[in-house]
Amino acid sequence: MKSYIGDGQIRIVGKAWEVKHQLHKMMRQAGEGATVAEYIGALHRGSSSGRSGSAGRTLPFPVR
Repeated sequence: MKSYIGDGQIRIVGKAWEVKHQLHKMMRQAGEGATVAEYIGALHRGSSSGRSGSAGRTLPFPVR
């Protein structure tokens, strides 16, 4: 499974149960009442990479 996060968007590729599990995990990290848009915004603001362009970055599937 892979997750692609770009400017204001997220793309999660995998089986349905993997995507659902990943979304639940992301929302637990973001905190109660957070939206996916807020989570993506926080990731974008927290990014310290000096890359330019809109290619986004690939996040590996988290290991338990």
